[in-house]
Amino acid sequence: PRSRGLGDVYKRQPGTDPATIIILREIARIWSLMGNGEVSIIVTKEDFQHYWKRMKERTASSISGRHFGHYGAAAHSDLLSEVHARHTALVTRTGVAPKRWSRGLSVMLEKIAGVAVVTKLRAILLMEADFNFHNRLIFGDRMMKLARENGLVPEEIYSEKGKTPEDAILQQVLVFDIARQLRRPLLVASVDAAQCYDRIAHAVAALTLRAYKVRQSSVASMLQPIQAMEYYLRTGYGESKTYSGGKEDPKQGTCQGNTAAPPTWQQISSLLVNAQKRAGHGIDIVTPITGRRHRQVGILFVDDTNLWEGLGEDDDPATTLDKGQASVNCWGNNLLAVGGELRPD
Repeated sequence: PRSRGLGDVYKRQPGTDPATIIILREIARIWSLMGNGEVSIIVTKEDFQHYWKRMKERTASSISGRHFGHYGAAAHSDLLSEVHARHTALVTRTGVAPKRWSRGLSVMLEKIAGVAVVTKLRAILLMEADFNFHNRLIFGDRMMKLARENGLVPEEIYSEKGKTPEDAILQQVLVFDIARQLRRPLLVASVDAAQCYDRIAHAVAALTLRAYKVRQSSVASMLQPIQAMEYYLRTGYGESKTYSGGKEDPKQGTCQGNTAAPPTWQQISSLLVNAQKRAGHGIDIVTPITGRRHRQVGILFVDDTNLWEGLGEDDDPATTLDKGQASVNCWGNNLLAVGGELRPD
């Protein structure tokens, strides 16, 4: 109900998985911290032109044939820009997406140039260009901007705007240095997620995006086309005429190639980080001059995650190992609750 916060809606049912309860509590907490703000669903011709005038025409997309060049050309006309902007606004206001948004073209790209071994390729889904425009505007730009303004992006996340993987590695090295200087045990657990975008559960994703004040209609505009997605395939021999999936075989996940996938995963990762802190996991970094304590659970860059335990005055190798195992168990169970899974290797 709009008149109540999510925390008033969630009721524990008998037999509910404990990790699911933890995630729901974190979602409710985010809802309350976001206040009365809401992600705008107004789409103007200026929004359309700002996005498409920066795009490269040769970018592959859209099995329908409506490629980047069409929208890039339309961006130079105020009339056409207004027409496309109103179309996008209508979709995100009603939650009813065009059927062509549920058709994607799967391609396999080389991770390493010249290595065409199937297991070494990266699967990408080429989605409709205007579908990704909608998703970038609503989720990648406006939702994330509102979350940042409310200070709800944990500093452990390094896939955030303005940060790099090198920043995460530097943080890791500095923590190693602190452990050496203090001569205290430190445990670092690599708990990378397997196929993070492809395993996101839509129920959790929808609740999380709503907690970050995205309208229900906008959430439906992004998730429903994925559930009914028809996967066509492009190879060196051409494109398939038939597809897998479809509305008869509903899918989960957010798809590799969806501009809403990174921000959605980042917000779900924020839930996991917050839950980890609330369970008492992580390390305390104490500033030598002021004595201020600062707790961090580790570092994250998309699906790559390191969890930290130890560094306490009374910690020894045995207690640090116990804390580390408890931390991994907590993270792994919560990850399962959002649809994810740890990579054992």
